[in-house]
Amino acid sequence: MFAGRCATPGCPTTPIDGSACSAPDGATCTYPVGGGCALSCTCGAGSKTWACTQTCP
Repeated sequence: MFAGRCATPGCPTTPIDGSACSAPDGATCTYPVGGGCALSCTCGAGSKTWACTQTCP
């Protein structure tokens, strides 16, 4: 691993089924497939539209 670099370049910025996204007021989305993909997400209450950015360790 390299500090300051994304674990997996090109991670999607939209949560997918099976991700760890759950909190409506913002969550860290971890993708079980692909390894190392982590997103910082927010979404409006009652909305299924997420706004995500990839987080880098």
